Amino acid sequence: MELSHTKKIAVVTGAAGYVGSAIVRKLAQHGYTVAMLYHTKIPDIMSGDHTSYKCDLENNKEVESTLIRIAAELGEPYAYIHAAGTGPARKKFLAVTEEDMHEQFTHTVMQSFNFFTNTAARLKTNGNGVLIGITTAGVLHSGATAGLGAYIPAKYAVQGMLTMLHNELAPHMVRVYSIAPGFMAGGMNAEIPKAFVEMIKVKSATHTITDADLVAEKIIELCDPDTTLNDFTVLIAPEL
Repeated sequence: MELSHTKKIAVVTGAAGYVGSAIVRKLAQHGYTVAMLYHTKIPDIMSGDHTSYKCDLENNKEVESTLIRIAAELGEPYAYIHAAGTGPARKKFLAVTEEDMHEQFTHTVMQSFNFFTNTAARLKTNGNGVLIGITTAGVLHSGATAGLGAYIPAKYAVQGMLTMLHNELAPHMVRVYSIAPGFMAGGMNAEIPKAFVEMIKVKSATHTITDADLVAEKIIELCDPDTTLNDFTVLIAPEL
């Protein structure tokens, strides 16, 4: 199925989450019809043609069938954004157990693998579009890795998959990006004491920290087919 040139369609995983919901709102503001993927928490349905789809990203066949259904109901998407994720068990790496590592990799790496490989295949066939995955500033900045246990190794694996897809899909006119946000006060960090958040702000050169809206704004820029950004990995971390 050919991509629609009159109707912009995007798929967002983790659409009910802190970052995912901000991305959905920003895409909608810029005229996209959004297919919102969720597993347990149903996203708030906005006005318009936006639709939510329950999908277990750890089930490859379910991911495949959900994408087929989205294309049949909404049209072939132009943008696929992977914002789903599992928060870290906050501990030093030497305290990580085999069970910790297995759980983090199952939730983070296999979900990403299933989503990336299925969407990349569709984009390659269509010969156009964009795939964006959210990693972490820790894949670029060693100062953003402390006390995150198995989370950082799992995100390195996600970064590796995006790197390979970036290279393999470029000849097919498909753009692949990695968004690497820094510390955010919401979402998986919502339980962090406000005093600690303020301390990070004070120590930063800009006296600000990353937030979901900054991530969403950058994704809008990357979805633009006329973007001139050449960087594959985009660091969004004013606090670093």
